[in-house]
Amino acid sequence: MLRTLGRLVLGWCAAAALAGCLTDQAHEGGEARGAVLPDNYKAEIIAFMRTYLNDPANVRDAFITEPVMKPVGGRNQYAVCLRYNAKNTDGKYMGSKDTLAVFDRGRFDRMIDQFPKDTPHPCADADYKHFPELEALKR
Repeated sequence: MLRTLGRLVLGWCAAAALAGCLTDQAHEGGEARGAVLPDNYKAEIIAFMRTYLNDPANVRDAFITEPVMKPVGGRNQYAVCLRYNAKNTDGKYMGSKDTLAVFDRGRFDRMIDQFPKDTPHPCADADYKHFPELEALKR
């Protein structure tokens, strides 16, 4: 019984030590994952928006930025600011909306469209360029 208990304690200690190592590796790799420049960022955003928007065929006033490193979720990642005016479920234009497309390992990861009210918008000083590919989307 004592021998079994000793093995159990030893097993828990080894598991805890390994978990600590894995956490350190994940943290170290986290910065490197976000530092991969997205090559096809426009195509990946278009593919996402085709499924995200209620009416992807009628987007107006679309603008996009080049990928830049921004602090997102506690680490620096490549992100792209996106501005567009799309229709809601009632078929009415919602007005211009600013979102942040975040990339991980050079691939589209997620779109963030809500930001804390007490912090500046991450796209406030963005250098937008016209994004006709988003305006040309079809269903």
